[in-house]
Amino acid sequence: MSYQFKFLLVFFTLLALSSCKEKSNEVTNQEILDPSVVEIPEDFPPFYNTFHIDPEYQLNHIVFPLAGKSETEKWTLEEWEIHRPFTENGEFKRDYENFAGIITETIIDNNGMFYFIRRFSKINEEWQLIYYHQGTNLDGFIKE
Repeated sequence: MSYQFKFLLVFFTLLALSSCKEKSNEVTNQEILDPSVVEIPEDFPPFYNTFHIDPEYQLNHIVFPLAGKSETEKWTLEEWEIHRPFTENGEFKRDYENFAGIITETIIDNNGMFYFIRRFSKINEEWQLIYYHQGTNLDGFIKE
């Protein structure tokens, strides 16, 4: 991994973390998306809220080793940094997709330079984070 890529990855991570609040901002189906465009199961928003405010709950709802760190590496429990609630502050755009029961969340900064993608799926009747990737436009991500 090049020094420039590592720098940008650290920069993006810090930028994303700085946009998060410690307080819980509960997310509802309406806040997540336009329900006429993407259908989100009713039990997903409560899971999503708890996932971001309860670190123990979060760790118990991630499939480790977690795919998405790179093509050859996965995230481990030991290196995981707790994800906090993400607030809409105008610096990022968040989109959701539901494909065959897998909820994909994509967050992109307004300049299209930094992004992260998370995928959630139900396993044994409970929502789990099954994929997490963060990156920059420099590594081939194309903004729509």
